[in-house]
Amino acid sequence: MPNKKIKNLIGEIAVCVIAAAILLTILIPTIAQSVKNGGEHKSRHVMSYIKDTLAEELNNKQNTENWEKLLNDKSSSKIIAELKKNMKADNAEKISDGEYFIKYEDGKLFVCSAVYPEIDDISLSLPEGYSISDPIVKNESISYLKVSGFRTYLQGESINPNKPEQMQFTNEDDLKKIFSDMTVTAINIGGRSTPVNRDKYKLLTDGFDMSKPGTKSLRVEYQNDNILNRTIYAEFSFYVMQKTECKPLVISFGKNGSYELAAWDWSDYVAEASQADGSSKNFDASIVHFDDKYYYYPDGFNIDKRRDNSNPETSAADIDDPTTAAYRIEFKTNIIISSKEDENEMDKATDGALMLEEEQVYIWQSIPSKELDSGWIRVFCEMKKKEQ
Repeated sequence: MPNKKIKNLIGEIAVCVIAAAILLTILIPTIAQSVKNGGEHKSRHVMSYIKDTLAEELNNKQNTENWEKLLNDKSSSKIIAELKKNMKADNAEKISDGEYFIKYEDGKLFVCSAVYPEIDDISLSLPEGYSISDPIVKNESISYLKVSGFRTYLQGESINPNKPEQMQFTNEDDLKKIFSDMTVTAINIGGRSTPVNRDKYKLLTDGFDMSKPGTKSLRVEYQNDNILNRTIYAEFSFYVMQKTECKPLVISFGKNGSYELAAWDWSDYVAEASQADGSSKNFDASIVHFDDKYYYYPDGFNIDKRRDNSNPETSAADIDDPTTAAYRIEFKTNIIISSKEDENEMDKATDGALMLEEEQVYIWQSIPSKELDSGWIRVFCEMKKKEQ
């Protein structure tokens, strides 16, 4: 009997725990929203008080010269600080540094909230007698961070020069070594952008493994003293491209047998280009394997490491014009021409058709490329005849 009572008691406790969990699931978002709404209501009240104080100061003719100088100084923080001097102490204490700012536009002054940007700005018209040279009273407070310059990485690529064998990274590692070209820019509320020095921000992650392909997420952490001494974050992601095994390109020329041609995995070019000195690297006439197809670049190509190097269609650029895609021909291993002197055979010739002559492989192009004329062009590559 005691065991039965214990079981019943445990059951009742379990039901209570589940009910409490459900109740919390409902209440927590509601409480959070209520807190947010309360904060917005308080912020609106403070903004209205700032506007009234500002209007009173601007309409005081004895202060016109001082306030015109403040407005043209284009510093919102100085304007707020001056207003606080003329407020009651308990009201001034409600206004934290950077929480509110002033901007000027189209003849009006706007009181804005940096913490609750969704609140409509409270405005007042600039009294007569004031002359503001700049259309906006700029503010030092930062609205958001802009991150750029990160790129695609190759699976297993060595990115830590001090620990080349280390492929797993956590918060304790210097992630900035991975993103040597990355830039962080602080965008001020007034729209002005300012570069952030590398020693002023942190890169954070929950951990990632460079030996595994896929999208990796990181965030920038920047401590901005001008906004309530709070931390600003910016989320961004980069991609680790899967390194695939490049199968050899085998072409069967009928009675002449099968030949294995040297081919390179496109990913290898990505890694080589990204580790090269300078921002780009040129390659001569090359065979590239991508997406289970083979392409020939008779004029060579250029890779700029700052571009997205995951696709030859967008990354292989003309050597002399990086805004133009490099010319390439896809190998048509199913169209083999036995003799260029045979008209019937030549009727089959189309871009990418192949021919073997004197142990050399040729590919057909109907339109002249940058360096070579139309017709049969030699594919410069290593060639090995496969044993029967």
